[in-house]
Amino acid sequence: MKVNFKICTEKGDIKMKRRKRTYFKYFSLFFVLIVLVFITGCSGTPPSVPIITSFSADSPSITEGESSVLSWSVTDATTVTIDNGVGNVALSGNTTVSPITTTTYTLTATNTAGSITASVTVTVEVTPITPVINSFLASQSVIWIPGQISNLSWSVTDATSVTIDNGIGSVDLTGTTAVSPTTTTTYTLTATNGAESVTESVTVTVSIIN
Repeated sequence: MKVNFKICTEKGDIKMKRRKRTYFKYFSLFFVLIVLVFITGCSGTPPSVPIITSFSADSPSITEGESSVLSWSVTDATTVTIDNGVGNVALSGNTTVSPITTTTYTLTATNTAGSITASVTVTVEVTPITPVINSFLASQSVIWIPGQISNLSWSVTDATSVTIDNGIGSVDLTGTTAVSPTTTTTYTLTATNGAESVTESVTVTVSIIN
């Protein structure tokens, strides 16, 4: 009787060991599957930054007072902005701008992966302003005695410098000055700015009485 009990006990231990091995195999397989799922999920394709397909100005060069139309097309962005007063815009569209000076517009497209930018410049060509000589006169266009006084007077606008030759030199935009030529003399006023120069002349004639 004792021998039979021992045999049964040994058989029971063997079965228990087999079950433990089976459970361990299933647990190991389950653990491996969990790890594989986790790895696959973590190594998925990360989101990419937006794509700016196009960003342009229909008139990259304009003159003062004119306009240019900015056009753009963006994909995979959650927000799109354009600086210099334009603000938030749709993924694609256009807007009219009228800069008074040369301006670079920067488009920024953003999503969770990051931001990307593109820029376009609208050049504003300033129309040259010509100085205007409103008047240039001599109070006495004819003097009868050499050395007699004649007053030159002038008025100029849109100039950065004004000069009169024959020893007078630089003068204000408006003013008067006395001249006493001994011979007939032509005085030339030159008005200049950064773009252009204009001139006007007046002659003081010295007529000697015999």
